[in-house]
Amino acid sequence: MGNYQIVAESKVHLGRRLLVNPSGVGYIQLDQNSMPIPMPEADFARLLAMSHYHAVAPLAEQSSRGQRLAG
Repeated sequence: MGNYQIVAESKVHLGRRLLVNPSGVGYIQLDQNSMPIPMPEADFARLLAMSHYHAVAPLAEQSSRGQRLAG
């Protein structure tokens, strides 16, 4: 999958994941076989805050963007 880190997975849409790359850009992956799609920062933060996404990586392991969004 390249250099993406999975930060959250959807409990509602199986296989749907939120990712960040090493430079902190947020992406959504609609299923395991699809290419990650870059997202505007505000949209990524909104999805990350939704209750049907659960965190995958501990905050300390998230990229600087993930830390910024969570804090």
